[in-house]
Amino acid sequence: MGIVLVMLAAAFSSVCAQGVSIEEGVAGDAPVVSDVQPTGGDDVALATPLENLLAHDSSIGLGWLAAGGVLLVVLLAFWGQYRRLRRRLERMAVLAESLERQKKIYTLLSQTNQAIGRCIDRDGLFNAVVHIAAAHDEIRFASIGLTATGGTSPIVRRHAKSAEDVDPEVFQALPLETEGPSGYPYAEAVLQGNYSVSNDLLADAQLKDTAAQTGARAAGLFPLRCAGRVVGTFHLYAEPPGFFQGDVLETLAQIATDLSFALDNLERKNALTTVTQVVEASPVVLFRWLPQAGWPVAYVSENVARWGYAAADFLSGDLAYSDIIHPEDRPRVEVEVAAQINAKEEAYLQKYRIRTADRETLWVEDRSLLVRDATGNVTHFEGLVVDVTERERIDAESQRRKALVEVLLAHAPIGLAISTLSDGRRIFVGQRFEAIYGVPTGSLNDVEDFFEQVYPDPETRQAIRDRVLTDIASGDPARMRWEDLPLLTRAGAQRYISASNIPLPDQDLMISTVQDVTERHEVLARLAEQVEELRRWQEATLGRELRSLELKQEVNALLAEAGQPPRYPSALPEATRNAVTP
Repeated sequence: MGIVLVMLAAAFSSVCAQGVSIEEGVAGDAPVVSDVQPTGGDDVALATPLENLLAHDSSIGLGWLAAGGVLLVVLLAFWGQYRRLRRRLERMAVLAESLERQKKIYTLLSQTNQAIGRCIDRDGLFNAVVHIAAAHDEIRFASIGLTATGGTSPIVRRHAKSAEDVDPEVFQALPLETEGPSGYPYAEAVLQGNYSVSNDLLADAQLKDTAAQTGARAAGLFPLRCAGRVVGTFHLYAEPPGFFQGDVLETLAQIATDLSFALDNLERKNALTTVTQVVEASPVVLFRWLPQAGWPVAYVSENVARWGYAAADFLSGDLAYSDIIHPEDRPRVEVEVAAQINAKEEAYLQKYRIRTADRETLWVEDRSLLVRDATGNVTHFEGLVVDVTERERIDAESQRRKALVEVLLAHAPIGLAISTLSDGRRIFVGQRFEAIYGVPTGSLNDVEDFFEQVYPDPETRQAIRDRVLTDIASGDPARMRWEDLPLLTRAGAQRYISASNIPLPDQDLMISTVQDVTERHEVLARLAEQVEELRRWQEATLGRELRSLELKQEVNALLAEAGQPPRYPSALPEATRNAVTP
């Protein structure tokens, strides 16, 4: 530009100089013309001043022409600079507008993240976010819709906010499942988990009327996830066309990602709150102990108060966990824990007694996890301690009753055994059961052992086995009782037994009983012999009585022939006897 100005100045100076020379020649006060001597007559003398004048005019024209050309070049140069400057200013204005828009979007992102950190529940977060988005001066409407089952059902719940100058009812009627040719497919955003935008709603046949009514020219739909699945959408309508692109689009997608992250955190927080509430309401007390003397407590759940202690008592170090273990159980617990550490175990189960703040003794079950570092050293213990006092009381009572039943069964006149129906395995065999069958103690482990031990003779064993199993298979209770069966024990003793089986299919159990009826059998045999002897004596006695009666009847008949009364009225027929009797 400087060179052009210098050229323009030089040309202008030249033109001015030439103009001065012409003025001096025309005035005639210089000897330029008068000193010229004509050589060709008067015509020549008159022509010379004219030619000089024409020559000077031609120089002036060329100078001005040169000056005009230079001026044109200068003007063209200025015009080019102006256009470049204008384009630069336009670009700067667009950049400034973009930066301002990006600044507002970053502010939206910042405010959204603040809401994420501030809100403690999902509904409160959604309401805050849509209000923040709708407050943006280029966003006309913002909503968050939730699906019923996470991506497979239409939106069933909506959090929405319109710009202050827009009727919210207009946007409440907007379809959130648009499938227009230039729209933002709901299915793509929800089912596939991709955001979808439309930067020219007027070109969307389904939404152009709404766009004209509301002033929105662009729309975006961003998926929201929780636990890896799409659960809803973040829906925005913006005033300027082309709003959803570049950094703005990326930032809005980041806001949707942050919301998804917040949903995951709220889900975990709600789950943790639920677990905490369950734990606090349960008999399970959570502990974290350090592997130091006395097992100092690094964490304990608040429901330790059920034992009369405060969590602060342990966390402050005033109370170590070993302090509440019953003194009689403490040495055993310490030895068992040390053994678990040395054995490189990951978890263990202990049962011991503790003392409450009121000095009450409770039984607890301790399920602990040993947490180790990279070198294998235990860094801490994670424990679940459960009050099992009532269970211990029930178990003790059950054991007492079991011992009582076993004593009664051991001295009962019948033998009892319990086995499983499915595989014949013996669950319980009473001593009396083994004694009656004459087998060694502990030799009856299953049904096959029973037949082999009780019936050593193969033929007898097979016959008894077939009969018993057939009767059991019949399902007839009457066939599962066997009376006065002969039994020859391994010691050679002859016995008689009565046995029965009681199936319990629902419990997969078979109860077997046996009673030694040898004595009864012998008594019955002796009674049979005595009955037979009495029968024979009766028959003999009855014969004598009949003969005596016959003799009396003969005497009475002789006396009747002699005309005398009968001597033995008892031998007379009943009708005659009544007539004779006075």
